[in-house]
Amino acid sequence: MRLTYEFEWTVAAEQPSDIGRLDNGVLHHHVLPSARLIGDRLNANSVHPGTDLFRQLDDGYAAIDVRVLMQTDDGALIHVAYQGFVEPTEAFLQAVQSLTPTEFTDQSIRTTWTLTTGDPRYNWVNRAVFIGEGRLLPAGDNRLGMQHKVYRAA
Repeated sequence: MRLTYEFEWTVAAEQPSDIGRLDNGVLHHHVLPSARLIGDRLNANSVHPGTDLFRQLDDGYAAIDVRVLMQTDDGALIHVAYQGFVEPTEAFLQAVQSLTPTEFTDQSIRTTWTLTTGDPRYNWVNRAVFIGEGRLLPAGDNRLGMQHKVYRAA
């Protein structure tokens, strides 16, 4: 298997609403007001605010579950969903407090992605396996966001 770089993803997040304690952690809901996807074969912006269910796990890690509806620059609608885990290192926690960026190597943010569309021009995304690595990135207006490098497994 080889990994081919497919696109960059940036997303902004609002302050969370705390849903509460569950069996294995605390669940937070983040509204994602904007997202952008940029690649050689795919460029898109969010149509509506997306959502991130961010669960702080009892073992110190966090689980993310993100869903956003995107529209490509040429009008196709693509549903983007990704899940994964965050290892909140000291650098990560400091960046959250100070709203500063991290490097990809400052923490472990690993994700699996599913892209779904009915547009035949982008049918290839329906069968692709995507994985990503992420980092924190300031998103303006006293918000933090994330940037992901996303790869297609071939």
